[in-house]
Amino acid sequence: MCCRLLDQCDADLQMNVLDCLFKWREIRASCTPSLDSRSEVADHDEVDDKIKLQYYFLIRLMGRKASHVALECTLQSHPNMVILAEEVADSKLTLFDITKQICDTFQARGEQDKHHGVILLPEGLIESFPEVYALLQLLLHPESDDSTQLSQIGKTKVFLRAGQMAELDSVLNQVLGKSPPKIQRIYLTYPARKSFLSSRMTAVQIQALCRGQVARCIYERKRRTAAASIIQKDARMFVSRRTYTRIRGMVARNELLFRKRNTAVVVIQSHCRRRLNRCSYSNMKGATIAIQCACRATMACIELKKLKKT
Repeated sequence: MCCRLLDQCDADLQMNVLDCLFKWREIRASCTPSLDSRSEVADHDEVDDKIKLQYYFLIRLMGRKASHVALECTLQSHPNMVILAEEVADSKLTLFDITKQICDTFQARGEQDKHHGVILLPEGLIESFPEVYALLQLLLHPESDDSTQLSQIGKTKVFLRAGQMAELDSVLNQVLGKSPPKIQRIYLTYPARKSFLSSRMTAVQIQALCRGQVARCIYERKRRTAAASIIQKDARMFVSRRTYTRIRGMVARNELLFRKRNTAVVVIQSHCRRRLNRCSYSNMKGATIAIQCACRATMACIELKKLKKT
């Protein structure tokens, strides 16, 4: 991974450790107050970044307490990430949080196969971190006003004015004076803590054994209850099956007898109806023959009389 740093006018707050982590290429821009010029430089680096697809551009812009220059350049050049000093101070973000955000940005873009980007940050960003701000407050004279500072930060060193070393020595003596009670407290606490840990381990083991025995008893009771339930279920199922078999046999026999009786009744009814129908048919047949004979005899007498007259 290669990174490029655009350093602006003051060129302070540098960090030589980063030279061993990244391949830095310094670019010196002119100390011009024009925001358009700075935006053009950032936009040019972003275009060059998209062409080469192998660099990350970390562009530092002017701005101590206010980050309006970085914000204006962001609105005009649209970089991949911008860090504002006001946002860091309001959110109380630490140097670790900012580093984690930048690394997460690198990782997210790397997963998308984009190993390039542009990041804008003000050069006074380091003063917005809470830990650095607390260090600077220690370097200020407590009785002077806020505008008078008795220390100054250079490129690689911190320059102190008269009286500051004595104050730092007094703070160091206070810290060292509180150290022996802490050491004694830790030393005296160690045997008691060791004994407490041993007693707690023994109690935990006893509790584990007791709880294991209770759990085994509960398991055995549940197992016997389950076995008794299974036996009762099988016994009830056997009794029910046997009762059902008997009832089904009785129902089958009753149904068979009913069918036999019904068949016999049907046979008897069919014979009776056949007999009645045969007798009725014979009577109607005899009556019909008698009527036909009488009609034919009458017609024959009439024909005979007619023949005799002729």
